[in-house]
This record gives sequence, C-alpha cells and structure tokens, in this order.
Amino acid sequence: MKLFLSFLLLFTFNSSLFSQVSPHDIQGLELWYSADSVNNSTGTQIDTIYDLSSNQNHLSQNNSSNQPSFVSTSSINKPVIHFDGANRYMESIFNQTISQPYTLFLVWQSSGTSRRVILDDRDNVMI
Repeated sequence: MKLFLSFLLLFTFNSSLFSQVSPHDIQGLELWYSADSVNNSTGTQIDTIYDLSSNQNHLSQNNSSNQPSFVSTSSINKPVIHFDGANRYMESIFNQTISQPYTLFLVWQSSGTSRRVILDDRDNVMI
C-alpha cells in the first residue's frame, strides 16, 4: 500500500510540473496569440488569429493576397504562421494603452537579412 501511495504522490507532483499556463491565469494580460488558434477555413491561408486573452483583440486580414499561410507541422512539431516578409500581415483595432514597462514574448525565425516589422502602431491599428 505504501508503494502505491508513493507512486501516486510522485505522479501527481510531476504532472503538475508539466501543466500548461492558460492565458486566463495571467493577471493584466492584454494579448495572447497562438498559431494553433486561427481560422484557416481555406486550409492554407489565415484570415483570423484569435486573441486568447479574453480581450477579443483578434487579428484579421480580409484580403486573401495579404493573408499569411498556415503550416500545421513545423520543424518543432508545432503549427506556425508564415509571413512572407513582403505583403503578408494581420491587423487589429486596438484601442487600449499598454503602460510601460511591458513584456513582449515572441518565438520567431527569420530567413532574410532585411529589416522586419513585428509590431507597429498606426492610428490604433496594430500590425
């Protein structure tokens, strides 16, 4: 009986180490985008990236020639969003002010050497 109880406690403790953080668990979170929370009804092009923070600041692109592409499995076995660096972008009407200091966390790989814009604020439209 003691052996089973020890295993159960160890399993419970270790499984909590690997639990994922939910966007709803982070106080003050303004935005949370993930490549596995998109609308890609065409199969390859993405017209919406959903904001998982509960603030509903979804990113969208209605023009199909400007929509990034969806890659379901990348080299890290996770879905990714591919922007071509030329004319693919997403927008959101973002009417909030994020006070400084703030933290921005991205996972990004660039294959080019030219400058790339990750976030831009133009008349309260985030790109």
